Amino acid sequence: MNELPLGLDISQYNTEDGVLADFDVMASRKVRFCAARAGVSWGYQDKWFPYYWSELERVKIPRMAYHVIYPGESATRQYDNMMKIIQPGKGEKLVLDMELEHGQNKARITATTLGVMNHLYATLGEYPVIYSRANWINENLELSDLPEVDLWLAQYRYNVKYPAFNQEAKSPPALPKGAKTWKIHQTGSQLDGHYYGASKYWIDTNRFNGSLADLDEWFGLPAGSVPLTLENLALKVSELDERVTALEGI
Repeated sequence: MNELPLGLDISQYNTEDGVLADFDVMASRKVRFCAARAGVSWGYQDKWFPYYWSELERVKIPRMAYHVIYPGESATRQYDNMMKIIQPGKGEKLVLDMELEHGQNKARITATTLGVMNHLYATLGEYPVIYSRANWINENLELSDLPEVDLWLAQYRYNVKYPAFNQEAKSPPALPKGAKTWKIHQTGSQLDGHYYGASKYWIDTNRFNGSLADLDEWFGLPAGSVPLTLENLALKVSELDERVTALEGI
């Protein structure tokens, strides 16, 4: 079992036939962070983003907003669309979803990515997280031309057929060339959506690379913001065991 803090990512595709996701159920399942899709490129907003965003705030789940980047379009216009949709507050993480090539070469994809990153840094004083896969980054993005950035990397188990549910892949994910570490691992795309409060059958799961205290710090939350449940206590005990083992080896 993956013991790292659990997160989800959601979009309008997790709300089916107008049946809204139940975020109280999500919070009860020990979801420690969640990413909601804000929009795509320079002219599209996910229709359920405002609801998802407000509900995540209400149930006090640390939130991230991800925006799908079109590499052949203007970095400035895509940044403008992000800011119009999201209007991020302190501690809220922005993510560039980098999965599309659209016939562009590596240099153009890297330049567009860097352009959006620089706009966000100038406004927020922080670079966004990059979501992708190791193989895609290796083929389409020159990491050495970008500032140091937190990586959210997808790596799943084999696909299953409906009505089966998949299991999470074990962390860590494969790293792209030039990357030293990862921040979030997207561990699966076919987990039980209804269990987590979604109206859609399947949902994506993620794991944070660190402890619950590390998660609080990353989101700029006060230490100990995550409630002390039996699950959290088990995580803390596991962390202490690892530290004791490390000290014994010195």
